[in-house]
Amino acid sequence: MVIATPKATRDTEEHLVNFLGYRGQAIGVETQFAVSKVLKGDKRLKAVVLHHYRMPDLIPANGPELVTFDPAEKKRFRLYLIREADGRYAPTAGQLDPAFDSVREIKQ
Repeated sequence: MVIATPKATRDTEEHLVNFLGYRGQAIGVETQFAVSKVLKGDKRLKAVVLHHYRMPDLIPANGPELVTFDPAEKKRFRLYLIREADGRYAPTAGQLDPAFDSVREIKQ
């Protein structure tokens, strides 16, 4: 678990059809975060890359609760993460609803 600020975000080459059971396409996203504090885990961690998804179209009613980040807003987030085999991090709650349990904006 870390406190971090998004620094950059980019789409990946991933394109998933019928994303986790929902009709429609999902696009892979990588968001780079600068870590300001490690609450649980490796205290030496200074940066993480969060692997998550976005839907290019309107999310259907009762659809997934995905996350988006705008580095220009300089918001801070508490991130609950698991490390993926490729070194990136993913939301502990999974890719379907990371906004519910894994990503929390820290209000100033």
